[in-house]
Amino acid sequence: DLIGLFPGSRLREVRKIFPIMLETAGQIAAERPEIHFEVAAASEPLALEIRQMLARSSLRERVRVVVGDAAGTMQRVSAGMVASGTATLEAAYFKLPFLLVYKVSWPTYFAARLVLKTKHLGMPNVLAGREIVPEFIQHEAQPDTISKAVLKLINDQAALGMMVSEFDAIIAKLGETGASANAARAIVDELNKGPQMNTDFHG
Repeated sequence: DLIGLFPGSRLREVRKIFPIMLETAGQIAAERPEIHFEVAAASEPLALEIRQMLARSSLRERVRVVVGDAAGTMQRVSAGMVASGTATLEAAYFKLPFLLVYKVSWPTYFAARLVLKTKHLGMPNVLAGREIVPEFIQHEAQPDTISKAVLKLINDQAALGMMVSEFDAIIAKLGETGASANAARAIVDELNKGPQMNTDFHG
């Protein structure tokens, strides 16, 4: 089995989120030794940062880093951990069951909450108006909690199927309203202009 890690597209984002994902992966591997991991790095500089973190990890032989091909990774893996943003909608498009993992500095988070009025951060949840994908944000982004949720999801075929069906409904609805994948991403970008997605923001 292969699980995908999608830690975001900005350096500050990756530095906060990838260590959580990596520790979570370690706990998953302890329970399921046959599982391996693939990390989608948005650029070569981010891949370098990720590889430096991996070099200090006992998981380094189990993790492959792929640069600039998040879509390919989404089609290869059977489940994923995804940072908030456009990748959550792309995961839904590729029918990839996933959990959302996101952490920024608290000042950034609170500033964002003043701007962004939606209850959820993951685009499938925002579009559905309810939680389809479990969200682990800020203090809830704990490796032990996330690893249990990932294992529960991948061990439950009914839950996997239900999540994919929900994704199908969301993508179909976007299609019916005339929103292409690119238009949908533009909507996501517009929603994500709040500071919680701008991890170049100091904090």
